[in-house]
This record gives sequence, structure tokens and C-alpha cells, in this order.
Amino acid sequence: MLGKPSGVNALIFLLLLIIGLITLSFSPGRAEDIKAYNFRISKIVANENTFSARDPSLNDHGRIAFVGEDRSEYSDIYLYDGDKITNITSDLKVHAQAPVINNTDQIAFLDVDWGLHRSDIYLYDGQGIKNITADLDIFATVPSLNDHGQIAFVDRDYWSTHIYFYDGSEVKNLTPNSNISVIDPYRISINNKGQIAFWGLDWSSGRQDIYIIDGTKLTNITSQLIDMRPPVVPISYVDLNDYGQLTFSLPNLTSGREEVYLYDGGTLKNITANTNFSPMYPQINNQGQVTFVGHNGQYYHVYLYDKEAVVNITANLYRGISGTASSMSLNNKGQVAFEYPQFGSDIYFYDGQEITNITYNELKYCPCSYPDLNDSGQLAFFGTDSIDRTTLYFSDGNDLTNIISDTIIHRYTASLLNLSLNNQRQVAFSTPAVYVRAPYPNDIYFYDGNTFKHITANMELGVSPPSLNNNGWIAFAGSTIPEEYSQKISNIYLYDGNTLANLTADLKAWATSPSLNDWGQIAFTVSINDLSRSDIYFYDGENFTNITAHLPISSSNPILNNNGQVAFEGLDPASGRRNIYLYDKGQITNITAELDFSTSLPVLNDYGQIAFKHLRDGMGGGESLNRDRTTPDRYRILPADSIYFYNGRKIAKVIQLEKINIYNFSLNNQSQIAFSDGYNIYLAQPNKLPIAEAGTNQIVAAGAKVKLDGSGSSDPEGDPLSYRWLLVAKPVGSNAYLSDPAKTSPSLVTDLAGIYEVQLIVRDRIDESVPDKVIITAVGTEQNPIAYAGPDQVVSTGSTVILDGTNSYNPNKDELSYNWSITLKPLDSKTSLANTGGKECTLTVDTDGIYKVQLIVNNNQSVSEPDTMTIIALGRASTIRVATNKSHYSLGDTIELYLWVGNLVSTTETKVDVFIGFGFPDDSIYFLNPTLPAKPADPTDLRSFVSFAQGVTLSPGFVFPNSTEMNSDSDGNGKFDSYRLFSLTLPSDLSPGTYFAFSALAEAGTTQKGSPQLLSPISLAYFTFIP
Repeated sequence: MLGKPSGVNALIFLLLLIIGLITLSFSPGRAEDIKAYNFRISKIVANENTFSARDPSLNDHGRIAFVGEDRSEYSDIYLYDGDKITNITSDLKVHAQAPVINNTDQIAFLDVDWGLHRSDIYLYDGQGIKNITADLDIFATVPSLNDHGQIAFVDRDYWSTHIYFYDGSEVKNLTPNSNISVIDPYRISINNKGQIAFWGLDWSSGRQDIYIIDGTKLTNITSQLIDMRPPVVPISYVDLNDYGQLTFSLPNLTSGREEVYLYDGGTLKNITANTNFSPMYPQINNQGQVTFVGHNGQYYHVYLYDKEAVVNITANLYRGISGTASSMSLNNKGQVAFEYPQFGSDIYFYDGQEITNITYNELKYCPCSYPDLNDSGQLAFFGTDSIDRTTLYFSDGNDLTNIISDTIIHRYTASLLNLSLNNQRQVAFSTPAVYVRAPYPNDIYFYDGNTFKHITANMELGVSPPSLNNNGWIAFAGSTIPEEYSQKISNIYLYDGNTLANLTADLKAWATSPSLNDWGQIAFTVSINDLSRSDIYFYDGENFTNITAHLPISSSNPILNNNGQVAFEGLDPASGRRNIYLYDKGQITNITAELDFSTSLPVLNDYGQIAFKHLRDGMGGGESLNRDRTTPDRYRILPADSIYFYNGRKIAKVIQLEKINIYNFSLNNQSQIAFSDGYNIYLAQPNKLPIAEAGTNQIVAAGAKVKLDGSGSSDPEGDPLSYRWLLVAKPVGSNAYLSDPAKTSPSLVTDLAGIYEVQLIVRDRIDESVPDKVIITAVGTEQNPIAYAGPDQVVSTGSTVILDGTNSYNPNKDELSYNWSITLKPLDSKTSLANTGGKECTLTVDTDGIYKVQLIVNNNQSVSEPDTMTIIALGRASTIRVATNKSHYSLGDTIELYLWVGNLVSTTETKVDVFIGFGFPDDSIYFLNPTLPAKPADPTDLRSFVSFAQGVTLSPGFVFPNSTEMNSDSDGNGKFDSYRLFSLTLPSDLSPGTYFAFSALAEAGTTQKGSPQLLSPISLAYFTFIP
């Protein structure tokens, strides 16, 4: 190493070995912050059957193939044989999609791996599964399968799409040189004659037509039937039966909706001309029956065309089906399988007369709405009951109650209802906002604990989710449709339990996202006409104030508490970054400025605590988020897998769930957070600290073996505990130690007379307890009193330290007298003890340094030996300190390095970089780093200095180590007072000379820039080595 003498090399080698084992925890949030940082998560409503089924395919024997997901990483293909359901891909680990089953029970399906940008077609023949495209360099799309096991599919290449045909043994490209491109590579159809129908684009003419491939012959079916030049754009779905009949859908340019057509080989017929809904995704069987999905303005339903009549076969279901092409399948008997409800959790079977749920789940609360939580820890959410009716549920943490089951809400999908719960168990909610080319009005309802009230009856408003206060008042945003909506006017309405008032009628602005507190004050968002900027307005009951007019950001999503504080989201248009801001008494603070990611959707409680979510990569920029559903072009609630919590001073991640999408969430005044993943309702709440119980004090004879007992320790939530015992004080000269300090009941041999203090810390799976102590007094043959001044302490300069002698021992029944005195203090200290004759006295440490206080006790018969306790104060001029156990070392000696860090109570929070290292007799220096233990540095190049820890937050009054972090007695008084970084025996070939250990704190990042801003003088500890 830089040609250093071998002895120095030996020391560095030992440092490399030992320092690498150091784990130094500068934990900025310990006792006072522990409840705000460590949350435990439990399922309040557990939908144990999280299985979701979709994409059914039905054959003529009533067998159904479908995709099933249990929210694992993979999706599988399941086969229902009329009695039982079998997972046929359980061993494959595939992302299965779009199964199709034929009348010989073969199943073709697609496996898509987006990570590899590859998809393949698999064929199940009843026995095994074969990947028929494994050897092809293509991106296969949805297969079409006939009863002969032949498969047609398209290679999804956007520059040229080709149709492939599998004949049972090999795959062939049927269109290698064709100028006809498949318009939708996901939708082609093969019949039992091997004919393939598809929508194709002729690049030479620009026409879009239906084509049939029969072997190698390509025929244009619609060239003489319809003018298919732009702007006519097909829906792209076409289906072909064994008799050459075709069904397809096209937009009607006159009516503006889609129509379904039937082509029988000679004539073309519009079979939905007399309906009043928009049909799509038609399928045809060999009887000429046609099924399709239709939207009636509110829901999607399955319709069946049979002998000139169109019948809605799902009319009696509470909600419509999933509105996708894969949501239904028609067989040649007129039976239909379809996916239900809207978010796809079950497969239903229609046998021509009745509908049966084949994946029935007896207890089904979800898919769920986003829960709201009140200050009693009670929560409300919308879910589904056992027959799929939307229902309002209420949970008090133990029991789940169905509090509303009414036809008013049955027709809505649970996850689309937005509710607000107050402390009186009242609920306000909005119905879904629906947009089909234009917005439809939606409504606000209020449940007062007994009855429903329709707050917005006959108002024709498009409304936002409501904000409900504890007085039963409701604020919401609303825009009359179509008048105000077309003018980009939205108003804030307030319902006070009797009347409904438009508060912002005179603003003529786009006002949204109101948040109402118990004083009737409202914070809301106002956007300018082009929606390029929005601001937060505050309504105090009489006047409006724009509180963000001076900020260069676009502000949205305010949350107002009962103290007039407002948390909101701000978008920086220059960087695209989102931050969370807090308005408090006229001042606005960016609380997430130092985070390296975008944040959104704050929720605020009355204590100024804020929960917010971390936007995943790629979701930070763009237009401002807005909860208000009156703005469909701007409404986006982006998923997150983590929630952060601001406790008024610090930010920490409190919820991290892999593979879970968290959308909205709720925070109450108990710091509890409720959220849903769409399937389950979760409650995150601060962990309750375990309680350490170290047992009762004991008086024993010196030399006795003492058994300690921590079995009385407990955890409020019943978690198992781990134990950590510390012998923090013992008589000077004692070699006592704890046996099995990680066990419930370790033992201790009291080798000398005197007082032993043992601390116990227990830990549940989240937090450590506050330490509990037990005092063991070992009495010798001489019946003298024993003084005990208490354990050593590390404190912030300026603190007042309480000295406690109550654990001193008196062998007699008479009273002890106490005599406290200072034996050492810094030269510039002017402090003195208060109440020097009491059991307790106090000392204000007025300057940095070491203080030693002595206690002597006496009774009427004798006087004790003195006991000394040490106080180490830091934070004013010295914020970090290192020391060695000796100043002169000889061959075979052991060197120990101790560390202390402190910050004044009166200072603000500071971020620092920590530097620790050694200087050698040849003037070289080495820096210690836990990841690169010892690194040489050039004293003339500050950028070569390596930090031991970066960006450490020192809060006001912070000290290190605290009593549970101390592991060494630096001054030999028998009491832990320091953190020992390492201990090593000096090597025999170490070069003689003068060494020094050093430590320093600098403002975070300033050293790397070449201009370190030291927060206090460098701490130096010199020592010599003479063999």
C-alpha cells in the first residue's frame, strides 16, 4: 500500500478485516419516532378466494376452457367438464391468454412474455401440451382452432402481418408475398373446412374488406357489398361458420354506433338495425345464431340473435358483463359462456334457458371500492354479496356488517363507487361517472345511519366524489350537463344537512376536488380554461383565497384538516416532477423536496401527518392528477406499491407490498391507513411497542449466581418476542458477564460485592421495546451501604441531567444520607449540582465535554465507597468525538476505538456526512468505509476523502449512542458509556511512531464538491506505539 512499511500494512490489513464487520446505525428516529415509522399491516376484509376467471371458450359438449388467475405471477388455463374444474397448465408457469376449445376437447391458447417480447401458441390434446411456435421467430397472436386440431393465427408485426396455419404437424405461412395486411392481428376465424376469415387492408387500393383464405386461394368477400374505403373503419372482429356464413360489425356513420351484419354467402343483412344500443364482437355458430356484446348506455350485456329476434340473455343480472371480445363464447347448440361481473371474477354458463356460475365463490366481498377510515378505526367500503349485489359494508376492526343492501346501489359496480365516512358512521357516496362520447350525469347519496337521501336528485350534474364532515355536511364538485360542462365550468356545492348551496357560482371556473372540515371550511382546486395550470383555493365560510397563486407549480388534490392545514399535490411543469406540499398558517412547505421520486395523492389528518404514495417510474410527469370524475380527460389514479408517511418532521416508507396495486387510501387521527388492492381491505397502523419486564430487583450474597427472568415481557398484538439483555453497570474490577443474553432467563455470577444494573430490551417482528432494568445488589461480608449513582449517560449539551441514587443499598432500616459532588467537568463549564443532598439531583451540562459526578451515601453506622457516573455532552462546538482506550501502546496491547455523535436540542434538523479514519507516522491517512473498509486518501485532494456514512439526519437533541447502543466502558468505571467501533491486538511488526484517529461531520455532499463545510472541529485522538 503506497510503499508503506510492513508494520503499517499489518495494521491496515487488520482494519480491513475488522471494520468490514462494523454495523453502525445512525438511526434518526428512535424512541420518539418509532410509532410513526413502523406500521403493521393486516387484512380487515380477506377475500380468501382471490381466484379470478376470464376469457371463456365453450364447445358443443358444454365444456369450457378459461383463464384463471389467483393473483400469483402466472395465469393458467382451466377446463370445466360440466362437473369439475382442472388446471391443465399448472406445471408450465405461463402467462396464458385467449384459450379456445374445440369439440374434441383440444385447447389452443396463447402465452405472452412481455419481458422477452415473445408470445407462443400452445396446443393441449387431452394428454399433453405442445408449443407449436417454439421454433419460429415470431410474435404470435390469439389462435383460432377448429375441430380437426388446425390452428390459424397471425404474426404481430406492424410492418407486415402474415397468417400462419398449423395443420396438426407443422406451421406454414399462408401469406408470404401478399399485399393484403391483416387489420387486427388478434381477430381471425377458422372453420372446420380449414377456411380462414379476416379483415384485411389492400395497400394498393386502401380498401378494407373481409377476406377468406381457402388453402392458398384468397377471396375478397365484401368487395361488391360495402364501400369500405376510409373513413369507414371496421371494428375488426369477424367470425366464420362451417357453411360460409359470416358475421362482423361496422360503424354506422349516420347513427354514430356500431352495427352487426350477417352474410349468408349471397346477401348482407344488418341484424341490429332495430336496436338502440351499440353492439360489438359478434360470433356465429352453424345454426346461423349470432351472439354479440352490446352497451345499453350503462352496462355491457350479452345478446343472442336467433330467427330474426334479438334477446338480451343477461338482462336479469345486476350488472353487465366484461365488455371485451374474449368475454363470451357461443357453441353450435346456442349455449353461451361469458365472464361476469365487470372486472371479471367468475365464468357463467347459459344453457339456452338458465344461467349458472361455474366458478362460484360463496363469500365474495370484492372486487371492492376504496375504503374510508374514521378516527375510531372503523371503515366502510362497497363490496359484493354472495349473489353479486353491490353492498355497503362497515367494519369496526372485529366484525363486518352489511349496513346497506338497496336497489339504489345494486346496479353499480362496487369498485366504481366513491365514499366518504365520518365519525358518526354516516356515509356519503357518488355513483360512477360514465362517459360514452359525452358525460352522463351521476349522483350524490347520503346515508345518515338509517335512511338514504338523494342529495342531487333532478339536478343533471356530473359530480365528484363527496367530502363528508362529522356534522353530516357534504361538499362536492358538480357541473351541469351539458351546459356548464361544455363551458368548462364546475362548481363547489355544500350540503349542510338541510339545503344545498352552490358556493362558487360567481367564480365561473373549473372548480373541483373539494375537501371539507368540521368548521365548514373547504379547500378545492381551480383550473384555468386550458387546464394548463390549477391552484388551491381556501373557503373560510365567507371568502375565497387562492393560497398557491405565488407558486410556479400546478396544484391539485387538496386535503383540509380541522386545524386549517392543507396538504396538496404540486406538479412542476419544467421537470414534470410531483411533490407534496403542506399549507400551514399562511406558509407552504414542500415536504417531499428531498425525495428522488414523484409523489401523489396526499391524505392529511388533524395532527399534520400526511400519507402519500410513491409514483412508479414513468408515472411522474404529465398532466395534473385530479380525483374529480367530472374531468374524464384528466382523471387518472395511478397505481403504486408503496405508501409513505410524514409524521410532521420526517418521511418514511410504511407500506410496501409487492405485486399489489394501491390506488386510493385513507388516513385517520390514529395514524391508521386503510387501503384496498381491489380484492382485500387492508389496515396499516403504527405498531404497538412490546413491553419489556426484566423482573424484580434482587439482593444476593457476593459470588452468588443470579438467574434473571424476562418471561413477564409481552406484546400487545401477541407477536413472539426476541430478547436482548445488557449488563450496563457493574462494580469496578468485576469480570461478570451474562450467559445467554438472547434467552428469556440468562444468568449472572456476581463476582464482586456491589451493584449490577441489567437492562432488557425485547423485540416483536417490527419494533424494540423501551428498556426495562433490574438491579442486582451483591452484598459482601462487611455490612456497609453501597452507593450507586446510576448508569453513564450521553446527552446533548444544554440538557439538564437527572442523577438518581435511589438504587443505592442500605443494610439497615434507617435512612441514607446522600452526598453528590462534581469531580470533573470541562474547563469552561460554570455548571453546578442542584440538591446535592437528595436522592436525586440535577446537573445542567453547559458546554461540550466530559463530566464526572460522585455519590457517597452513609447511614448512622458507616459510609459507602464513592460511586462515579460519567456524562458525555456533545452538540455545541463538538458534534462528533472519537477516543482510544489508551494513549500509549506496547507490543501485545489491544487498541479500542470509541465513537460519540450529538446535536443540540435547540438546533434544526441537519443532514451530514460522517468521516472516520486514521493518520500514520508517515503522514498518510486512511478513511474507513463500511463498504470499502479502509481507503487511502490524498490530504491535498479533498475529493479523495471517503465518508463512513452519507446523508445522515441529525434531529434536534440527537445523541449516539443511547443506552441500548452502548457496548463499552471507555473510562473504566464499570459502566457502559460508548460505542466501540472495533477492538484489535496490535501486530508485532507495527512501525513505531505517533498515530491518530480522527472523525468529522460535514454538511452532506460538500466534501465531494471539494469544499467541505465542517459542522464542528475535527475530533483527534493521538496515540503512540513503542514495541
